[in-house]
Amino acid sequence: MNQAGRPRVLLPVLGAALLVAIALALLAPGSGTARPSGARAQSSTTAPSPAAPSPTTVPPAATPTGTPTASAPTMSEAGAPAAGPSATEASTAVQAPPSGAPAAADGPAADPRIEADFQATHPSDLSAEDAAQVRALTVQVWKAETTGEGRERWPLYFPATSAPLRPYIGVRVQAVSAHTVDGRVIVELLWAGAGPAGEFQDQRHGAIAVARTSAGWEPVR
Repeated sequence: MNQAGRPRVLLPVLGAALLVAIALALLAPGSGTARPSGARAQSSTTAPSPAAPSPTTVPPAATPTGTPTASAPTMSEAGAPAAGPSATEASTAVQAPPSGAPAAADGPAADPRIEADFQATHPSDLSAEDAAQVRALTVQVWKAETTGEGRERWPLYFPATSAPLRPYIGVRVQAVSAHTVDGRVIVELLWAGAGPAGEFQDQRHGAIAVARTSAGWEPVR
């Protein structure tokens, strides 16, 4: 073969080799058309599982504040409201006064019993006649002492310079008992009346001194 025919034979061979090289280059890893790696394919095809929803926490029911409402009336087994104490039971629940002690509301009708009980605990050493005279005088003097009426009858006992009077009203002497002390007669008494402020009270305690004079029994200080 001469030198001029060789290039014609080599041209087809070089063309085929170039095509094979291009094809291999296209199929080689790292080219622009190469398939994604297995890890990337797996990550792109496997979707992440959604997070499980957390359970809903129900808040406890709020406790109402403030003043509680009044409880309903107690019902009996038959469905009717339970009966309270009867009027008779309520009246017997009030404690009665001790035996022999009259109530304050008994008024003047209770005075004889009050005086009898008082004289039993405060015995007199006067004769019956003197005791009666002393009692009558004590009632008059004590009313003058508490109400201001009749003070002019005993100017030595009620001097004009005495303290201003704060009179009581409705005064009555309930009980009197007299006994001798050091030559004088001390009269203890219980009395009832309304004070200057208007409050009424009975069985108040009081005392005066009396002495026998030529004119009879007189109050002394």
